[in-house]
Amino acid sequence: MKRRRWPAMFVLMGVVTSFQEQIEWHLLISSLVVGLAVGVMSLVGLWRKLRG
Repeated sequence: MKRRRWPAMFVLMGVVTSFQEQIEWHLLISSLVVGLAVGVMSLVGLWRKLRG
């Protein structure tokens, strides 16, 4: 009975790993976008400060 559980465990591990990779990918992209937005906003603020 224990032998039948191993494939299910491996499938579950694979699903969890791929899900984790997807989450990490989305986190990477979102942090990149947020960093870009913050950089652009700070540049705009600096530009306005220098002009005004």
